Amino acid sequence: LLDAQAQFDEGRRRLAAGSLKSALEHFQYAFDIEPKGRFLAWLGWTTYQLEPNAAQRALETLRRACELEPGCEEAHVWRGDLAMVLG
Repeated sequence: LLDAQAQFDEGRRRLAAGSLKSALEHFQYAFDIEPKGRFLAWLGWTTYQLEPNAAQRALETLRRACELEPGCEEAHVWRGDLAMVLG
């Protein structure tokens, strides 16, 4: 239960299945267990998908993810995507 990677993997499965709220919970739990930038990036991206009006908050989450894990490609790509959306 306290396996961050297992929680993250389950979050990705749920996201792929379209269960955004459940995926968000799993990404949050993974990040709470082990604060990795990758986990935070997926949390931020899922936040945006669940609440497009929360794009600014998701962008801030992705910024933090980039700081935590500079090599996290997803965080950089999604951060750029959201920056373009926000202009």
